[in-house]
Parts: sequence; C-alpha cells; structure tokens
Amino acid sequence: MAKKIQTLRAIRPNKGIEMAYRKKLMRLIDEMQHSVKYWIEAEYKKQEPVIMADDATPADAMARALRKRFSQWQRNFNRQAKKLAEWFVRQNYKYTESAFKDAWRSYKSQKFQQKFEELGFAIDLKMTPAMLNVMKSFIHENVNLIKSIPEKYFTEIEGMVISFN
Repeated sequence: MAKKIQTLRAIRPNKGIEMAYRKKLMRLIDEMQHSVKYWIEAEYKKQEPVIMADDATPADAMARALRKRFSQWQRNFNRQAKKLAEWFVRQNYKYTESAFKDAWRSYKSQKFQQKFEELGFAIDLKMTPAMLNVMKSFIHENVNLIKSIPEKYFTEIEGMVISFN
C-alpha cells in the first residue's frame, strides 16, 4: 500500500510587506522627482533671459544642472538601496518562517505534535548556507535595481529638458 503524502497549506506572499516596500521606494522616488522639478524650474528661470534674447542656447547649463542633480540622487539611492533591499528580504523571511510554523501547527493534531516532540523532533528553522546565499542574491539583485532608478529617470528627464530648449 502506497503511503499517503501529506502537504502543508500553501504559504502565500505577504501583500502588506510588498505594499510597505513599494511605499518606501515610492517615497524615495517622489523626493527625487520633487527635487529635480525644483532645480529644473530654478535653472530655467536663470536661463530665461538668454532664451528670450535668442543669443544662445541654455542647453549646456541645463545639462550641467541635471548632471549635478543626478550625482546627488545617485549617491542618495546608493546609500538607501542596501538598507531597503535588506529590510524587504528580512521581512519576507520573518513572515515565511512564521507562516510555516503556523501551517505546521494547524496541520497536525496536538497529540501528534506532542508525540513528535517527545521523539526529539522540533520545528526550528535554521538559516542554511544555501538559504543565506539565496537571500544575499535577492538583496544584491534588488540593490542593483534600486540603484538603476536615477539613471533611467535622469536619462528621460534630460532628453525632455534638452529637446524642449
């Protein structure tokens, strides 16, 4: 007779963690966007007499101002990326560990769990080298994605600002 395979209930991703992560990331992006908007408007006002006089193009000055803002925000994103990525991975690990333990507790009866523990078995999740490697990979990938945001943003903004002049 074949043994019946038992499975625990599925552990689904936590939408709350995802939303909190998205909120933190959007806050950082919004700060960058507001800063850039402010500095573009300020630089444009400085260049307005040149634009109106038709004497020269302010494109170089605008490009310099944007490069300065890009450097500032790239440093800011570089500082924040690792903290944000580590927070996200840590929160997901804690949630998954807790959800697994809850699934285990709801799976078997109290009597079964007691017998299981009497035999010397316990559910105590330990971080294995393989798990640590996966977590570090997720963090590394996430850091790279976060760091790429200012570059993509400023490439688009510079194209719009320079072509507008």
